[in-house]
Order: sequence, then structure tokens, then C-alpha cells
Amino acid sequence: MKTAIKRIIPFIIAAAAACMFFSVFFVYLLAIAYPPYTLYQHEQYLASDNLDGRFVGTAGIFEAEEYIAGQFARAGIDPLPGDDDFYQEFTLQRFGFDRGKTSCSITGKPGSFTISLGENYRPLPFSDEGAAAGPLVFAGYGITSKDDNWDDYNGIDIKGKIAVVFRGEPKTVFSGTRPSRHSFFQTKAKNAHSHGAAGLIIITTPFNNDRGEDFRLDERYFLPGAVVSPRKPVPNRSFPSIQISTNLADKFFSSMGTTIDKCIRELDNKTPASEFILKDFSADIQVSMLEQPENMTARNVAGFLPGNDPELKNEWIVVGAHHDHLGSYDGTGDTIFNGADDNASGTAGVIELARYFAPRQNELKRSMVFVTFSAEEVWLHGSAAFLEKELPAGVKIAAMCNLDMIGRNPDGPLEIIRRTPLPHFTKIVNEAQAKTGQFIYYYSLDSDYFSDDMSFVKKKIPTLFFFSGTHEDYHTVDDESDRILYNVFYKRIEYIKEIIRLLARENLFD
Repeated sequence: MKTAIKRIIPFIIAAAAACMFFSVFFVYLLAIAYPPYTLYQHEQYLASDNLDGRFVGTAGIFEAEEYIAGQFARAGIDPLPGDDDFYQEFTLQRFGFDRGKTSCSITGKPGSFTISLGENYRPLPFSDEGAAAGPLVFAGYGITSKDDNWDDYNGIDIKGKIAVVFRGEPKTVFSGTRPSRHSFFQTKAKNAHSHGAAGLIIITTPFNNDRGEDFRLDERYFLPGAVVSPRKPVPNRSFPSIQISTNLADKFFSSMGTTIDKCIRELDNKTPASEFILKDFSADIQVSMLEQPENMTARNVAGFLPGNDPELKNEWIVVGAHHDHLGSYDGTGDTIFNGADDNASGTAGVIELARYFAPRQNELKRSMVFVTFSAEEVWLHGSAAFLEKELPAGVKIAAMCNLDMIGRNPDGPLEIIRRTPLPHFTKIVNEAQAKTGQFIYYYSLDSDYFSDDMSFVKKKIPTLFFFSGTHEDYHTVDDESDRILYNVFYKRIEYIKEIIRLLARENLFD
């Protein structure tokens, strides 16, 4: 028996080696036959359930950072000058909501309602500290848009009262494939405050909720000396904003003789919100933060390719994207915010650009930095921390290219948002279009969408923000890798490659 086993061992080893060879060969052929394959690989890993939504400070984001650093090493780029590895650690101060001092009570015709922090209500992440007490007033979707001839506050006296609004927007009016800015929670808070409301309650409707509702208590993160201030919907004012459960909100609508579903249908058919009267309901809301923060460590991942021009090599082109997302929560079914488009797509793009330029380093006049940022979703702190790092003597950042959400909306343009002037921008865009044969790109001087380029804007560094727009899966658990349009994604990366190549070689400022 032993002799027989010894005889077959070489065959087993040969078979294993053959399988390994053909597996590698198959992947090689697949990469040739299907150029977006490596983007697909990065997406599949970064947006997998195993990384649990890549929230800052978690094991999942740590694994994502290890993967990115490994890809940089394989690409053949080096850590930044003066760094021993690809990681740039920084400290965040984490403040949580004070459970003992944060409260909400709601009373109405049936009496007081049981409301429990973290179970059927939560302060929204951007909520101000402070108190609001008063009658509840239903204000539809909480939207005012002159361009769309829509004003939920028309005919409603909201001054000194608490506005109750639905999440989202009416599809019959805002019918695009992407949510408009009016659907954003902060936009609703600003609008309620501008109409004189004392506070805001947002309801997640059944159309937004089929997996259980996320009532995790969000925390606030601060970076001492950050170039971006913490987000506040209403600067320098006390305006508490909370979210309540659908089950709790059902009681409001029962008192109005309707249901949430019916109310939404009527609103979408342009029945004014003023026709839905909440009688004898009031709330007392108190939102407080903990006084003492907890320090935590986060990491950016950064690599470097030196330029070859004796003078221009000290002008760095930064190519960045954020790799963090929203994490996960307890509930039924899928409760992981995978963040495939936001922003595994941009992160995969940065990896792929590093892989492309590393063997072409001799073509570069300017040096290039490839970096993925942590803590973007908790307000751009990773990019702010990156800019706090002291540059080598004589070095400056000449321009920054930010990739955020570039894998969806195939029928729309890839937007290039430039919030700061770059004199030769139009020339570079035209040359890139001529080289790639792609003429579908759109650029603007401003945008309501915030991303890591804003940290560079604050430092007066020219920026280009590549963005393909929001969509119905934005910041939901449905932002999955199987919804990325990989052929379109690849073409966008090809275009961005040419833009960056020109930035690294051409005259930018004269």
C-alpha cells in the first residue's frame, strides 16, 4: 500500500501544478479578452459581505486597507517619501450621542407613545444638539423647489412647531433615475428650518424599508485642525432632527383617517400636504452629545511614483478616492451597506490607475501620489488628515483628481466637477476626448455633492472630481457589485487615465 501511494504522489503533484498553471493562464486570458476583469476583481473583494460595509474603525475596513496596500505593492509603486509603508495613520476623536440626556416623548389622542432610543427612533447623524418642543405638523416630503413647482410647506404654519416629513421625494415630479438633492436628509432639515420649524422628524416609508430599519446611534468624528468643519445643516443654531420608525408613524396617519401608503399615493398625485392634518400630536425632543471624546485610529493608504523632470517632479498630482462606507446593522435579510459604487468603484479605479502608470513611470514629468482615504463618510477627515502631513522641502501639490461613484448610470455623462480654477482644463479635456474618442463627458464649476476634493479646495489646490451621479441605491444596502456596469466603468477609467497622463506631463499654470 505504501509503495502504491509513493507511486501516485508524483502524479498528484503534477496534476496540482497543471491545475495551478491553467488557472493562472485562464485568468490571464480572461484579462486580455475582458479588460474590465481586474476592476471586477477589486469590486468583488471591496464590496463583499466579508468586509461588512467598511465602516471606519472596524475589522472590515482594516482588511480593505490591507488589500489596497497589497495591490499598490504588486503594482510596483513605493510608499510616500519618508514613509516606511503604505499606511498613514491618524487619530479621530469620536463623540457619541449621550443616551442619558437624549430623549424624545410623543403624545397624541391615544395617549403617550412608547419611544426608545436606538429601537424606534434615533437622532440623525447631522442633528444639532438642543431641544425642541411643540405641536407636530405634517409637511409631506419637506421639499420646496420652485423649478419643479413643488412646495410642501405651502399653506402650512410651521413656525415654532416640529415638521414631520417623509424620506425620499415624489416620483411623479422628481422622476429621474437619480435622487435629486431635495431627497437628502440635510436638505430637508435646512428647508424645515428656513420655514421656521423648531425641529424635524423624518419617517422612513415602507417603500424605503423592507429589511428592518437602521436605528444605530451615529457618532460624530472630529479631526483636530481639520480643513473641513463638522457638518451642520443649520450653522450656529439649535435644530434637533430625528428619525422615527414606520410602525410608530402609522399611529399618526391612523389619527388622520388614512395610511402611509395612501398618503404617499395622494401626495405623489399632487394633493397638497396641507390637506393632511395631524391633530393634537406634540413632541418634546432633546439631543445631547457626550462631553468627552474617545480617540480612535484610522488609516489612509498612499503610494508614490516619482516624476522625471528635474523641476516638475516636485509638483505632485494626487489621485484619490475614499475606501470607507457605512457598515452594517442588525435586522432581517441583507443589512450590509456594501458600497460597491460608493466608493469601491473609485477605490478600484485608483488601484487600476496605479497599475497602469507604474510601468510607465519614465513618461511622467510630475510625481504622482495614489491614495485612498478613510473617514470620508464621517465628513472628509481622511483627506483632511492627508493634507496635514508635512510635504518634503520644495514640494507642492499641483492638482488633485478625486474618483467617487463612477460605476453606475451608463446613460448619463461622467461629470468632471472643478470647484477651483485650472487654466488649461478645457485644453486637457479636449485632448483626452480626442485621444480616447469619448465625447460624453460633462464638467461644471460647482456641485451640491461633497467628497474628498473639498479638503483640497480649502487649501486652494486645483481639483477635478470624477463622478457619474447618484442613483436609487445610493447609501442603501442595494449598492452591490453586481449592479456596477463594468464595460462603462472601464471606459471611464480609460478616459481618466488620459486626463491624468496630461496632468502629469503638460503645462498647467502658465
